[in-house]
Amino acid sequence: MTDRERADRLRAQFGEGTASGESNAAAIWEAFDLLLDTERFLNLGYSPWYLPHAVGSSQRRMALQLGRRLGHRLGYTAGVELLDVGCGRGGPSVDLLRTFGFDVTGVDLVGHNVELARRTAATERVDAGFLVGSATRLPVATDSVQVCVLVDAAPYISDKEALLSEVARVLEPGGVLAMSDLLQIEDADATAVERFTETWDMAPLTTLEHYREVVPECGFVARRYEDVTAHSVGRFGFWAELFLALSRTPLGAVADRVLGRAGVDLAAVTEQVEATRPALADLRHYVVTARLDDQEGIAGE
Repeated sequence: MTDRERADRLRAQFGEGTASGESNAAAIWEAFDLLLDTERFLNLGYSPWYLPHAVGSSQRRMALQLGRRLGHRLGYTAGVELLDVGCGRGGPSVDLLRTFGFDVTGVDLVGHNVELARRTAATERVDAGFLVGSATRLPVATDSVQVCVLVDAAPYISDKEALLSEVARVLEPGGVLAMSDLLQIEDADATAVERFTETWDMAPLTTLEHYREVVPECGFVARRYEDVTAHSVGRFGFWAELFLALSRTPLGAVADRVLGRAGVDLAAVTEQVEATRPALADLRHYVVTARLDDQEGIAGE
């Protein structure tokens, strides 16, 4: 799948346009609508060990995890200019502004997402700006922001070098990046992972080793590579197995009728879960924090 085709499918998946080659991703997001705040959030979520992923807003917790890491690196956050790359529907941007006091601008490829982000900001009565644009061609001036975040937007971007180089362009010297991404292990089952990414309209997944190479090549000094799999995708295997087991019982037929009334195609959701489950053991969820390589900025740490 080319980047253009992926962009078209993302627009269709998240409510804008018609994709060539229909996927089941839109169906599972319709199911998520019943459980999660998908009007505001689209990320993988984060939950501490003692808290089930379905309790509270795990997706809000993911955004706040990145905010805390930025605060730790900066020492302060109030009034700091933050660019949320791949901002989705604006939930993370709004929460980063309200919780930490960042001056936030969000950019997303999908116009429908930007419309929802603006609506979220208006509803929450916060002054955040949102723009339509590509993560590798940001509609933002050079050296214009102090920090950048990507809250699980990176899995949809195939060219990590282009992404990181563009983030480096818009960051001020010494600026800080905090991003979460879905990676594959070095000896992953290539067939299972490829089926997973195609099913979810994601770009091919990279590895931690690749990140360790491209982060410094793009002008950053990495501060931490943190594996948060146990707090997110590491929990999905149990629920995938349970869902598939229940779908084969009489409860599956009942669920099909109930969800059908809500506009959810259970067969498509089941196919999506079946494509996801074999890859889960080979997936890792990482948070990367780095500072743009500026000696004056680094010396203060």
